[in-house]
Amino acid sequence: MGVLADRGGHKAAIHTAGSSALGRMLIRYFKAKNITLINIVRKQEFVEELEKEGADYVLNSQAADFEERSKEIVQKENATLALDAIGGDFTNNILKAQPAGSETLVN
Repeated sequence: MGVLADRGGHKAAIHTAGSSALGRMLIRYFKAKNITLINIVRKQEFVEELEKEGADYVLNSQAADFEERSKEIVQKENATLALDAIGGDFTNNILKAQPAGSETLVN
């Protein structure tokens, strides 16, 4: 994902497995490349952990205001790249929040 962000000229990206080992590596990588990363997690405890690790944004997908906040932040940061580990309707929500011409990879 990091190479895709570099080559594609993306200024911000979304990662739906923010608390995973890959998610934690991406936080450091994107920080070094000056690319904003929006991390999505499923538990509040991960929000706090990733914020301590220096994450730009950490959103809890179980929070009542998740869809509203994620759309607001994705648009504000112009997140044109996403790596989605969840799929289904969740991917659709990401696609709707992203600007036209964005890339979303589902794995």
